[in-house]
Amino acid sequence: MTNEISDIPPNMRKVYRRLRRWRSSHARRVPLPDSLWAAAGELAREHGINRTAKALRLEYGKLKEHAGAAGSAKKVTRKVPAAVLRHAGSTAPTFMELITPRPGSVASAVVELEGPRGRMKIEFKGVGPAELVARSRFVEVVANFPEECRHVLQTLGEVYGYDAQAREQGMSPEARLHFHQEQSGPVMAELQVWLRAQFAEKKVEPNSGLGEAITYLLKHWEPLTLFLRKAGAPLDNNICERALKRAILHRKNSLFYKTRRGAQVGDLYRSLIHTCELNHANPFDYLTELQKHAEELAKHPAAWMPWNYRQTLQQPR
Repeated sequence: MTNEISDIPPNMRKVYRRLRRWRSSHARRVPLPDSLWAAAGELAREHGINRTAKALRLEYGKLKEHAGAAGSAKKVTRKVPAAVLRHAGSTAPTFMELITPRPGSVASAVVELEGPRGRMKIEFKGVGPAELVARSRFVEVVANFPEECRHVLQTLGEVYGYDAQAREQGMSPEARLHFHQEQSGPVMAELQVWLRAQFAEKKVEPNSGLGEAITYLLKHWEPLTLFLRKAGAPLDNNICERALKRAILHRKNSLFYKTRRGAQVGDLYRSLIHTCELNHANPFDYLTELQKHAEELAKHPAAWMPWNYRQTLQQPR
């Protein structure tokens, strides 16, 4: 037995050898036969998609599709008891996937986890993927504390649902504030009581993963609930975080500029592109129009900003 497959389960070794023989006699561009995908799909349902994909060197997305097809006729689910998952360290998930909802569907997010003790799938109703990622401290410990994390995330999801209603109804900042105070205020108050009770009633160890997540949330409770006291305050700082990520990405790209002048031009374009995105303008379309109307741009630059260039294009000449 070679070291390459010594840590692979016996039933997976058979499929591994079949794949190796097939690959040795076919070009890379030739797709795998359905029989091999079906065998790999059965293994993925038993051992986990991520582990199987790595061991057999298969594409994760395709393997996941075949794993679902393999279980459509005979669906088998394995539930991992919460008591088992609460054990320390060794139960931490080795792989986690966040499944986004389909366009137009009700806001929800699904987290699939794979770990030494089994696999789990948890659906959070009313919580969008962005909000779930923003609460990553609870997502990171969801395998060990599924019910507690579900409660926190679903409660926060309810608040985001109210905020979505306010946006859909076009409420003013003052009306939105009043709406949140009536609808979200009691929800957040109940959540705060629940969080404190976990420590007061000694249900959660402060040094555990869940305890640290709760401590972090309580420590930042004032800024988290600013939307209940100040008109126009957002529920989170996702806009700032996205802007910072773009700046960091540009900083990395700047390492490859040859001259200082080149870096200055790159900074200028990065600023223009980000301003376009903030104003819901297509950056490529905007920069193209600037090139097409270079003479007019030089005469009236104020009329060719990302937020008004489309109106300028519509004016008769």
